[in-house]
Amino acid sequence: MDLGCGCGVIGIGILLRHPDLNLECWGIEREKAMLELARANLKQLRLNNYKLIGGDIKAIKNFLPLPEYFDQIIFNPPYRSPQQGKLSPVFSKNRARFTLDTSLADFLHAASFLLKNKGEVFLSYLSEEIVTLFRACQQQRLEPKELIFIHPTLKHSPKICLLKTKKNAKPGLKIHPPLVLFNQSPPPKYTAQTLKFCPFLSNL
Repeated sequence: MDLGCGCGVIGIGILLRHPDLNLECWGIEREKAMLELARANLKQLRLNNYKLIGGDIKAIKNFLPLPEYFDQIIFNPPYRSPQQGKLSPVFSKNRARFTLDTSLADFLHAASFLLKNKGEVFLSYLSEEIVTLFRACQQQRLEPKELIFIHPTLKHSPKICLLKTKKNAKPGLKIHPPLVLFNQSPPPKYTAQTLKFCPFLSNL
């Protein structure tokens, strides 16, 4: 399940990368424009194993009453408060970037409801908010299990972290080596480490 799936890119990428695993992916999105883009992408790629649902994750129990149904859940929640950046004149873009009416806690609550016991959640978040992130996860019985910090270059501190949690798991966190996205010398190029982590980037 991809919560707040937008145009479906994450779930689509997973299905395209693992065609041999017979996966089924679901996506939830509340913005009508994004839903239309997702439908167009699925039609163009002829993907029949992606189920798209319109709805707000804050009302997940009302329109998707499937407690402990999914093996894995992934999401990329809004990171910042409206005071931490420049707002766009397009309200839907602000919703995706800022915590206007949906919080990290809303995503985690929906994830915990939908996720099987011992199921996994994968998410990205601001590195500077790591303490808040861990507390919020544990409040929903989602124990942090694996963590990786994402650095723009070796000279820069990490901006984003990727976290894997497990529902009702015992404490024990594995911290992976940092992922450095770009080489320092201009022009900026993806590092070999980045291309190994995400092979799709080699086609850009």
